[in-house]
Amino acid sequence: MEAPMILFIAWSSVTGNQYLMPVKRAHEYTLSVTIGAVVNILANYVLIRLLNVNGAAIASVISELAIAGIQLWMIRKSIVVNKLLSSFWKYLLSGVVMFLVVFIINSHMTMNIFSLVVQMITGMLIYIGLLFILKAPIIKQAYLVFKNNN
Repeated sequence: MEAPMILFIAWSSVTGNQYLMPVKRAHEYTLSVTIGAVVNILANYVLIRLLNVNGAAIASVISELAIAGIQLWMIRKSIVVNKLLSSFWKYLLSGVVMFLVVFIINSHMTMNIFSLVVQMITGMLIYIGLLFILKAPIIKQAYLVFKNNN
């Protein structure tokens, strides 16, 4: 549940905080977040009754998806969304593989600080490694930022 949530939060952060707000479209940003909050309340009401704590996690992912989707729809005339989403599969695949590996490791380890650190490091290495292998755009951008700072 965590990988999709992080992905949707990242999208809504880019479209909301880094685009809508700086170009003075705060009304659209506020509207998307408000709709997301309403979706979260309604989804929590239904899903917590059915799935308990897992329902709350699913409701959070649904609401973040709603926010990201609404914001992408709002910027569709300003930014070519297809170009924005062209490398989406690379991040999604990397996140899913990372999740599966960390999930398997977690099922074979008892929870303590050592296993948490092992899972975190493994997850980071897998995710970043796959981004390098798949030549995700963020790798080139990170290289340029690092190069310009030195």
